[in-house]
Amino acid sequence: MPEKLPSYTVGVTAKRHRCEWGSRHGYCPAKRIVNPRAVGQEILTVKEVSELLKIHHSTVYKMIREKRIPAFKIGSDWRFRMDVIASWMAEQTRDAT
Repeated sequence: MPEKLPSYTVGVTAKRHRCEWGSRHGYCPAKRIVNPRAVGQEILTVKEVSELLKIHHSTVYKMIREKRIPAFKIGSDWRFRMDVIASWMAEQTRDAT
């Protein structure tokens, strides 16, 4: 039976296996199987989005507060789906012209 992973682990499950540490620890998150539905959905952090947009991270937080950028929260951290951000960027470019 797979171990329940923390909520921030998106699209992966642990698989029981025997590794170099022996069998004492049971399920090992080092051996993960990616959920096929999650493949291709890269998740970005605030830092990565700020680097992508070439803006300060505090500006990203301000845009989140004002609901000007698509984001979701995992615990206390904000995350962004790369495909949604790419669509949002294209939309912003269209609106600017």
